Amino acid sequence: MKRGKKSEKEVIMNLQRELNKEIEDTGFILINGLFGASPDGVGDEFVVDVKCPISDKTKTTYINNGKISNKFMGQANKKEMLAANKMKCLFCVADPGFEIN
Repeated sequence: MKRGKKSEKEVIMNLQRELNKEIEDTGFILINGLFGASPDGVGDEFVVDVKCPISDKTKTTYINNGKISNKFMGQANKKEMLAANKMKCLFCVADPGFEIN
């Protein structure tokens, strides 16, 4: 978790540079006072969900054969996009060796 928190910020900084777009850190967003979501960032048109797996094996829990797993597709698409009122999500899975490469 500690590595993920630190790496998430670095991934978002790289993403901002790559897209030349501002990405805000939003924290928890409450939806209708009933439930909420915590996207890792929000841009003008999208939410950002960053995952920082520690191994290639862990990486496949998030994305496998180029597809986002159902568990995380629901988290990103349903809760985070709804909470931030956005139609797009950038689902970013960092390379397990992100800090070194």
